[in-house]
Amino acid sequence: MRYFYILLCFISVFSFSHPASDIKISYDLANKTVFFEVEHAVKNIKDHYISSLEVYLNEKFIIKQESSIQYSEKIQKYAYIIPDLKEGDNILVISKCNRVGSFKKDFKIK
Repeated sequence: MRYFYILLCFISVFSFSHPASDIKISYDLANKTVFFEVEHAVKNIKDHYISSLEVYLNEKFIIKQESSIQYSEKIQKYAYIIPDLKEGDNILVISKCNRVGSFKKDFKIK
């Protein structure tokens, strides 16, 4: 019976936890700036949030930012100046949920 309660608690925690559903990426090449909007719908931005974002430029790790709260109940926002940004670059971004899972997206600068 004890194992049943442990399993029930485990299932209830993970049934309400999820990674981001999408990452919208935009950029301003003239100002070498990239904007990320991580879609992650939550009820409480202090308990369930995007805990970190990693950015890779042409497969090279360049940025990691950690967070302890989410911007809103629907999204987490980030903006970075990347001095080496140029047309043709590949960006890989990985968001991690503080509860469970991660979401990654590739993007090419055109």
